[in-house]
Amino acid sequence: MQVLRLYFRHVAIHVRAAMEYRASFALMLVIQVLTPLSALAGVYFLFQNFGALQDWTLPQILLCFAVTYLSFALAECFGRGFDTFSRLIRQGSFDRLMVQPRNLILLTFCSDFALNRVSKIGLALCLLVYAALHAGIRWTAYKLLVLVLMALSGTLVFLGVWIAFAALCFVTIEGLEVVNIFTDGGRELSSYPLDIYLKPVCRFFTLVIPFGVMNYLPLRFLVGKAPAIYGLSPLYALPFLAACVGVFYLGVRHYRSAG
Repeated sequence: MQVLRLYFRHVAIHVRAAMEYRASFALMLVIQVLTPLSALAGVYFLFQNFGALQDWTLPQILLCFAVTYLSFALAECFGRGFDTFSRLIRQGSFDRLMVQPRNLILLTFCSDFALNRVSKIGLALCLLVYAALHAGIRWTAYKLLVLVLMALSGTLVFLGVWIAFAALCFVTIEGLEVVNIFTDGGRELSSYPLDIYLKPVCRFFTLVIPFGVMNYLPLRFLVGKAPAIYGLSPLYALPFLAACVGVFYLGVRHYRSAG
């Protein structure tokens, strides 16, 4: 409980700081929804031209799209400290975190918040509700739980990728653009069911970097294409996140101050 209180106190501080420039904050809220809206327009025009994507309907694709963008927006909002981790290393601010008597993961989370991403979260939630109502799914308590797990596990997967690649900054000092292949690229890739891609791609992004377990496998269960056990696949995000945290602390052990 003390950890949560500390975390939400930092969130409140960042909220008050953002509200000092309300016009700028409001403008950023509007700008942040342009990217998902443009991607959503691409999905719509795709179906206008082709009618269907393999055997997936437009509402089913939108459900996959909404879960991915909701997960990414949540991870981007609350995991900003890891997304910009190279700045902490380059400025020497990570040294200050290391001497504080708190968990390094928590302190890094508290170092920065992208609060203007809340507009993305709101848009994704609206789209998620719309898609869920029109995807032809007979909802039960278990299926609603699976839907919640999909969004939460997706958030953990994106956070895990950022945490793991943050460990590279202990060696490179600067962040690597290759990370965007697995974050922004992973967001775009997992916005569609993985079975539309080649099998090696599908396997890699299911077993190694588990974007598939956050939406594709449980989505197959929701629409009646797979057994109920597929609904538990989002739980794979927990050991994945644990492994990423282990990689981060391995990097901490070999950290040398940048000055």
